[in-house]
Amino acid sequence: MSRFANILKTLSLPKHLYGYSVIGLNESSSKIVSKLNLNYQNPLIVDLYSGVNGFAFALHEHLKPRKHILMEDHAKSNEYLSQVLEKLTPEERDKFVLSKLSSFNWSAYTQLEGEGIIDPDFVSRNQIHPSFLIHGNLCYPRGEALLMQFYTCLQDRNWLQKYGRVRMLFWTTDDTAAKVIPKLKKKRMGFIAEKFSTTKLIAMSDKSKTKDDDAVLFEHPEPLCLIQVEPKNVETRVAEFNIVSKKLCNFGNSPVRNAISTLGAGAPAYFGETVPERILDNKVIDLTLEELDVIVEAYWRWPFKPMEGVQYMDSSASFYD
Repeated sequence: MSRFANILKTLSLPKHLYGYSVIGLNESSSKIVSKLNLNYQNPLIVDLYSGVNGFAFALHEHLKPRKHILMEDHAKSNEYLSQVLEKLTPEERDKFVLSKLSSFNWSAYTQLEGEGIIDPDFVSRNQIHPSFLIHGNLCYPRGEALLMQFYTCLQDRNWLQKYGRVRMLFWTTDDTAAKVIPKLKKKRMGFIAEKFSTTKLIAMSDKSKTKDDDAVLFEHPEPLCLIQVEPKNVETRVAEFNIVSKKLCNFGNSPVRNAISTLGAGAPAYFGETVPERILDNKVIDLTLEELDVIVEAYWRWPFKPMEGVQYMDSSASFYD
């Protein structure tokens, strides 16, 4: 049994968990770490809502980070983490930074950057960042909203994604994981996930309805999943993509030709001439990313599209200009 597993066994979990699911540190943890096959050299790890996430320490033991930031704003959970760290040697404790700032508030990350605590290198986007990892427990009521914010960062290349293509590992509820796994029928969140990242199901609990034979199966009383998000180095028309995906996905079970009218006056006639019939006849929820991109490109070229923060461009330009 690992050192951290022995430490956690001596401590009692906080009585109030604030709606979070407990992620244990056990035999399954080593299988999951092996499945991830992470290759980092003295990385920085930013850990969100670390209070009852034992897997954070499995990552720490495996990756041996130069700095591991534990963000936990709930008082009892922060106190619990403090008790864990107290059982370490001074040299071991020096690798950790325990923060009381909220992972949900973007100002917290700005503050930690300003204090020199979050301090990764800026690297080229032709690779996954080799020394910066984000990990978090988003199995709580607002977790899906925070996950969506991180996917938005992939589009805008801002906040923690401004340093390069930073890999993210998130524990989520079964329902949330199902919305971002490409194999499943898509809502808007799924299109965004597939467009701007490679999102994989790494592990799932035995209570999970989201099945994947390649994922590590672990025992847990709740339906939970671990997903890995690797940002893509993709150029696209972000404004147009957001407008089209948002409006069409409000009518997920409708044929595209019916939902297309929401894009603006005259849309049915224009898209009827510029988008193939097979796409128009498809249900929005059954669209592939490639088919959605065809609609996005047609929208960008539409001379009479509504002005919603979209600049008119030379219609002869290519999709990746």
